[in-house]
Amino acid sequence: MRPLAGRHWLVRVSLVGVIGFALPFKSWLEEVSVGKGGQERLGSVSADSTHPKQGDATWSGRNGGGLTESNYDLSLPGLSIPTPAKSQVNHSPSLAALRTGELAMSWFGGSREGARDVQIFFAKFDGVQWSEARVIMGTDQLMQQTGRYLTKLGNPMLYFDGERLHCWFVSVSLGGWGGARINHMVSLNAGESWSVPKLLVASPFLNVSTLVRSTALAAMPESKLGMPAPKLPSVSRETLLPAYFELSQKYPVMIRVDMNSRILDRYPFGGRVGLLQPSVVRAPSASNTGGGNAATGQAATPPATQNPNVPLVTFFRRGQAVSEAKVFTSRSLDDGQTWSAAQPIGIPNGDASVVAWADQTRIWLIANPELDSRRAIASFKLPDSLPFSGELAPTQILDQVPATISGHQEFSYPSFAKTSDARLHLVYTADGRKGIRHRIWVPQPNTARSDGKHP
Repeated sequence: MRPLAGRHWLVRVSLVGVIGFALPFKSWLEEVSVGKGGQERLGSVSADSTHPKQGDATWSGRNGGGLTESNYDLSLPGLSIPTPAKSQVNHSPSLAALRTGELAMSWFGGSREGARDVQIFFAKFDGVQWSEARVIMGTDQLMQQTGRYLTKLGNPMLYFDGERLHCWFVSVSLGGWGGARINHMVSLNAGESWSVPKLLVASPFLNVSTLVRSTALAAMPESKLGMPAPKLPSVSRETLLPAYFELSQKYPVMIRVDMNSRILDRYPFGGRVGLLQPSVVRAPSASNTGGGNAATGQAATPPATQNPNVPLVTFFRRGQAVSEAKVFTSRSLDDGQTWSAAQPIGIPNGDASVVAWADQTRIWLIANPELDSRRAIASFKLPDSLPFSGELAPTQILDQVPATISGHQEFSYPSFAKTSDARLHLVYTADGRKGIRHRIWVPQPNTARSDGKHP
């Protein structure tokens, strides 16, 4: 243990140096890449300024069918995912849909957030039930594999590129999450085994204080930007990795990596200091809203989440430095090269993680609708254009702690994925961070009649 103790001393000295040099680099920290701003159409569907009604649980497609929320009666609170008995806290789940049709999930768990015993867990859903959770990385294991002194792990993020399953997660050697760094490991067999984690060099300050949370998405190779009607290969060779910086000033960061997670580009975006945990989706557009079979959920063209020839939209968690208690959004028309200045939209945000999902016709957002707590979590169906003015009521309250129950309770940190059977899956932290809950939207048949009326 002597060598590790020596490294510990060096880490302390290095971190002091980082903090000492932070202020001279303040201008670099605040530099942002702001592109075309203003209000832009997010789809070819006609604008609808009306707010969804409470309980309206239908995700309607252009052909009259779509995906419908299932099993959302609060008396039937979804499927509780089996978590290890020794893990008192289970938090920050991340989903990825595999080519096999299975659903993969990773999260961190331990005696408490930030404890040394926190481990990264992994489980798979075969369409009927979840497998037993197993550890894919722990603090001591990562220390042995990398020779770096570590104190804690957190925030795993899964992504399937069409061939390999990626897992990014954060680790800390000293201090709080402001000292976090991003690690990357890969599985070639759907999560059964993993490569030795590699450290991403994602920050100029001795590579500390960069974190991930939401999900990655396939990027258009820079060499193809500007070419007409680009097509995405079945295996994504470049990936957009939404991240955020926490030391001194907090702000969102976009990282472009190759298939081996080597950083090709890194830049702040959104133009707002204090925004965190970006969730990025490809917006619905004219190129992917027509055709398709609503009964089976199979689209005639690739879904918005797989087609790089549509705008990108990012939704941000409001940090404490941002005065407006709203979800913020920013847009990119060039596959993440430049971004509009982030603006608030009519959804409350009490400094809690949000996640978005886009399909052929609509963007959905999952967020905590109460400003002062995470005791409720809700879905929001977004208008056709962003940003929008006015308050947007939740489409449905997915979970809510009864007023009669006191103490710390929360539903938080949601994650989305869509499996090959067209079912849309949502998971989130539940039961005061003791467990994780799983809900499913299922495809519904097209019930529209030929005369345009519903039966």
